[in-house]
Amino acid sequence: MMKGRFSWRLLVITVVWLSWAPSRAWAAVSDDQLKAVYLYRFPMLADWPREASDKVTQYCITRKSSIGDYLSEIIASKSSSARFIDLSQSDKTESTICHILYVDGQDRAHVVELAKRYPHALTIGTGVQFVSLGGMLAFIKVNNRIKPLISRNNIEKSGVRLRAQLLAISELAEEK
Repeated sequence: MMKGRFSWRLLVITVVWLSWAPSRAWAAVSDDQLKAVYLYRFPMLADWPREASDKVTQYCITRKSSIGDYLSEIIASKSSSARFIDLSQSDKTESTICHILYVDGQDRAHVVELAKRYPHALTIGTGVQFVSLGGMLAFIKVNNRIKPLISRNNIEKSGVRLRAQLLAISELAEEK
């Protein structure tokens, strides 16, 4: 009798613990942290034109944000072949190559100016509107999950080619 009770208690405790542990671990990752990981991984899923290729991947942000802070931490801990640049803190006259350019904001003139200044950068922002402003990729929520939204028309102008793996996990913007 005692052995049967112990087995059921152990089973119930195990089931409760197993159902609680994964959801608890998943909840520990914020949307901004996930976006920073995406930003870090995007260069592994894209090919740049020869004139923009470099041994060091340049990750740029337009202004300080929590996504930029997380991205900076990832770059500092993972790679010597990557460089983080906060454009709001850098010299405007300095010639900078950006492979990944995270734009925090929704101003059309700003997005257009950045596309001219960094012609081979993947401009990435947040929300469907960012793509309609000329941005190339945007983070959107689909079924409560963060996914990239890709504008193939806007990317085509940069000469950057996205790999099939990135296209497979992304939503594609409906374009005319």
